[in-house]
Amino acid sequence: MRFFEDYHIMSSKFKLYFTILFSWVLFFFSSTIILGDTDFTTNAELTLYPTQGSIEQGEDLIIDVLVDTKGQEVVLVRAVVSFDPEIVRLETVLKNEDLFCDWPSGEQFLDNNEGIVMVTGFCQSGTEDPLYVTIGEPDVFARFTFSTLQAGDLRMDWEYSGFDEPMKSVIMADGSPPQNILVFDDDSLTYRYTVTPKPEDPPPPQMPDTNIPIFENLSSTAVLGGSVFVLAFFVNILLDPKRRYFRKSRTIVVYDDEEK
Repeated sequence: MRFFEDYHIMSSKFKLYFTILFSWVLFFFSSTIILGDTDFTTNAELTLYPTQGSIEQGEDLIIDVLVDTKGQEVVLVRAVVSFDPEIVRLETVLKNEDLFCDWPSGEQFLDNNEGIVMVTGFCQSGTEDPLYVTIGEPDVFARFTFSTLQAGDLRMDWEYSGFDEPMKSVIMADGSPPQNILVFDDDSLTYRYTVTPKPEDPPPPQMPDTNIPIFENLSSTAVLGGSVFVLAFFVNILLDPKRRYFRKSRTIVVYDDEEK
């Protein structure tokens, strides 16, 4: 009887362990079937380049929007960026039209008064057009050219909520339904730049005044010495007996008295 009791206990434990192991295997295969072959452990990225820097007021600031899907096929990329409209003005938006088969006009937006821009690329799943996937290094999704209006600290932010909402940044992976695989952390939402003041132009060189009297720059000693020299010259002429040019000359005739 003892043998049968021990056998019954071991059999119960074996059934318990087998049930737990079977449950884990079933859960693993079920997750694989539901999620498919897509690896969602690595999140897609949208970044601005350069990430920081400074520029002189009056020069153009060029910012690239980079996209990296980490090898996953996506049907839509929407990039929404806010900026300070008092410091910069967005002049041109260039889209890399090779990445997506469509750029819906209703999903493009620019407001320089509020300081916000949205660029969206889209490609329908299940068509002959290939879906976008990043291979290797990130691709340039769009390029912004800003004119700098005044000096100051410029801040740019991603508009992001984590969900596919209007005027919010997303990267939608192919699936049924498509899933947003774009994730930002707090440090990657904001970019900072500096617009430095424009250097002031140097003052024009001063021209000499041509109306200055000729003797104004002479020293008083030189003027006094010249005056004394001229006065002495004329006094010498007047007092020299050999040079009395203004005295009248006359002839005196003397007759001898002769007795006749």
